Amino acid sequence: MKPQKSGPIYRVGCVALLCLLFLDTLVQIVFTTIPDPAMRVLVYATEDFVPGGSNVEANLWIGVALNILVILICIICIPVTIRGFSRQSNRLFSVVVLFKVLSILLLLVNVVDPNTVHTVWFFIMLMLHVPEIAVLIAFVILFSRHKRIERRRMFEEEELAAADYAGRLEETFNHVSHWFYVQSVRRRIHSKFKVSKYIFLLPVFLLFLLTAGTFIFELKKIFNEQGAFYPAKQLHAMNADRAHWPTVAPASGLKVVLVILDGLRYDYVDANPVLKALQARPDFVRDSKFYASSNEIPTMSVPNWMVFLTGAPPEISGVLGNLLVGETALDSIFREAKNYGINRGLTASPWMGGIIKSTMPLLHGTGTISTNYGADNVQHPTADRADWERLRVALEAFRAQPEYKLFLAHFSDIDLQGHAYGVKTRWNRHDTYNLAVSNKTRIVEEMLAQADDQTLFIITSDHGQVDSGGHGGVSPALRKVPLWLYLRGSNLSATSYAGPHYAREPGTVHNVDVAPSICALLGLPVPRQTTGYFMRDILGLLPQENITAYWADLFLQKQKMTYAFVRKTVPQHLSDPMFRLERNDTAAWNATQYVAALKHLEGVYTHARADAYRFQIVRNVLASVGIAIVLFVVFVFVVQTQTFCSPLSLFVPNSAERAHHKLESLQRDGVPHLQGADLQQLARERVAMRREIKKKNLIGLGIALGSVLFYYVIAVGVFWISYGIFGVSEWDSTMIHTPEVLPRYFLSSMLPGFLAAAIFARAYHAAFTRPKIRPGTPALQRLGRRIAWITIGVFSGRSQLDMQYLVKSYILVFTVLAQLLLFVLQAPYTFIVPLIFRVGLIDGDMWIYRFRMLTLLFMSSPLLLISLLDMLLWRDFSPLGPEYDRLFLLSVTKNALVFPGNAQFPRHRALLLGLRERELAASLRTACKTPLLPEHDLPAEEPDTSAPYQSAVQAASIHASENKV
Repeated sequence: MKPQKSGPIYRVGCVALLCLLFLDTLVQIVFTTIPDPAMRVLVYATEDFVPGGSNVEANLWIGVALNILVILICIICIPVTIRGFSRQSNRLFSVVVLFKVLSILLLLVNVVDPNTVHTVWFFIMLMLHVPEIAVLIAFVILFSRHKRIERRRMFEEEELAAADYAGRLEETFNHVSHWFYVQSVRRRIHSKFKVSKYIFLLPVFLLFLLTAGTFIFELKKIFNEQGAFYPAKQLHAMNADRAHWPTVAPASGLKVVLVILDGLRYDYVDANPVLKALQARPDFVRDSKFYASSNEIPTMSVPNWMVFLTGAPPEISGVLGNLLVGETALDSIFREAKNYGINRGLTASPWMGGIIKSTMPLLHGTGTISTNYGADNVQHPTADRADWERLRVALEAFRAQPEYKLFLAHFSDIDLQGHAYGVKTRWNRHDTYNLAVSNKTRIVEEMLAQADDQTLFIITSDHGQVDSGGHGGVSPALRKVPLWLYLRGSNLSATSYAGPHYAREPGTVHNVDVAPSICALLGLPVPRQTTGYFMRDILGLLPQENITAYWADLFLQKQKMTYAFVRKTVPQHLSDPMFRLERNDTAAWNATQYVAALKHLEGVYTHARADAYRFQIVRNVLASVGIAIVLFVVFVFVVQTQTFCSPLSLFVPNSAERAHHKLESLQRDGVPHLQGADLQQLARERVAMRREIKKKNLIGLGIALGSVLFYYVIAVGVFWISYGIFGVSEWDSTMIHTPEVLPRYFLSSMLPGFLAAAIFARAYHAAFTRPKIRPGTPALQRLGRRIAWITIGVFSGRSQLDMQYLVKSYILVFTVLAQLLLFVLQAPYTFIVPLIFRVGLIDGDMWIYRFRMLTLLFMSSPLLLISLLDMLLWRDFSPLGPEYDRLFLLSVTKNALVFPGNAQFPRHRALLLGLRERELAASLRTACKTPLLPEHDLPAEEPDTSAPYQSAVQAASIHASENKV
């Protein structure tokens, strides 16, 4: 085949790649340098905000499209054969593919957190383009030089061939039929070899895209939200249900200040000397109540802020993370205060202000102050100045007229110090977390001193911190936080409410109880999606003559919400008689009856939630198992029928009787000369051949299984060890508590996988390939060449192509199996197809399980990518080379043993059955200079001079000669 025929493909591919790379570079420069509003005018012809129209998202889609185009062009160019140039071109194109995959990963990382990585992202992207363009320019130069050399070599070979042809004409004529036969077999095997490599492309690449999409989708839910449990229309109807509460009910007459000390741990109530001193002050002990509060999962800030504001847990609000959370559609204490004209305000992080923005009074309702206010040292982050500024806003609110009935103060520095440095002095050398607790305690003392006797303080935290810093998991250090009630002059510690109440464990509360308790103090209906109840000691501060009205409102809210929950999840529970009660049916109830009815509704809600959770998990698992089995069976069938692998041969019974029946079928198909004892001999031959193919498939399957297991052991082990060095003892979402730690998470998850995949890929290559090293090479140089050959494969050698092919193929089979298994294992919280069969309910064990499965899914990406590229970028041998002889025997034996009725190879199958491997090689060695099976690779065997065997050989030879004639 002349090399010039492949030249236009390479030229067009190189020109297209160069144009795309220059266009990609231009896009990166444009989207990075032009401001976002100007880009909106260029792209969307408007300066208004366009969803999905930011520079980062536009850059993502355009960049990913260009990178995928480059990868496809490279894949198209790789299989094109140019004599003596295939290996060099494939390596150059594979370098470009690797750079483009890295570019896509960088684009995805930039979308997850554009602010963190933007400073270095643009520089890294440009640095990636430089070697890409250099590789292609070098390729064009190398290709041009290769064409000149190849043209001169072609003319020389033609002259030598003409001279040799005149001398060997008679010999060539005698063996022309054998020559054509060997050529046709090798070309057929070569063609099937190339096609079989690309058989794996579509399923594995689709699995890679599905894995990447599932990971990004689930990671987005952890950092942002999964969507509210109830649709917006139903939330609006629930929020409007307040006809029974036309005006503000008789309230306690108290003002309420909710103080959130972000990130304060429960054990630092005693560990911090300043906070411990406040706890020991006689007036504070007399007028306060202390509780251990249990927070909701996940233990992130914004989800638990939503709990304080709405009384709804994260599985109802849908908020699971801190990033880019918009205004909530759920009912809240500030929405109820707005509906009934109560003056309200807050000073907090802008993130909290954005959640309830439309419910705040204009001009003077919100005093949000950014966490980095006044921070002039980026290397030592602090929010202390912002917290003191928030204190100033809070003190002004205490003196303002009209006075604020509801005020929220949020302080951030404790949490910031935990994130930046850790909690314990093992990680936080300067003990800044303890110092922040002391400073915030002084702020609280200042607020308590400036407030009047009619101001009730609820002081608590949204979550704790692990020792090394961070939160988001389910450990007790994160969920258990302190909570104080303080009312000056109330003698609160000596009073205890003895009336009807919803009992929790003594000395404990849940943070879902804060929102309904605040509404009761202010004479407001409770938020309509809350799952909490009134705190027992709050009930003692309410006017007792109207206590029944508060319980009636809470009952109606729980009845409506439980009905909506049951109707959406487990409709069979709608038969409960509590749902049929009308407002008039409960008008004569007292507080005790309402409390009993609330306990009954709580039991209905708990059982309905458990049934719905169990049903969703079983449904997803069964559906995922069914889909995974069907996909894997189809994949194995394609591998069995379209490649040289024979996994079904491992399950075919090994009996001479079955082989005899197959030979009888073969005789009927066209080998009439084989009779009697010949069939028995050939039956034994079939059994021996079947054992050989089974042995090879077993070896390939075993090596592949060991490689995949080795990959996961190394990836998970290095990941866990690396995080153990950083002090993380729990494998949960605490590992990604802020966007700043995402690069460490990505590197710890991906880098060990890439290294493990590279190690086992080179290991089995080294096992089945002998490098070409000249005799007499010095020992040190020989060792260096072997190391270089094993690590980067710079030297070629004689390879066992059949075993390498089997190992590569079975690695891809086990990779697909592992990926489908991971999709089945993640069924309890999501589905193999995203956006359907969603499981929105959350518990502690499942939250840990979700993050671990998500990490394993991400770890599998290098295995998918490396295994696929290892197969696709495998060097292509010459179609007339001896490397395909082993694949020839593998293919013929597979088709003869597993599919006896298959007539794809009727002639050389009969020839192979009639001759042993050594006789077949000897016959074909006389036909062609390159043997079909090299002599030194043949298995040693004892000579067989039995008459049946000789007659079988003679009969098969005669039949083959007749067919050739």
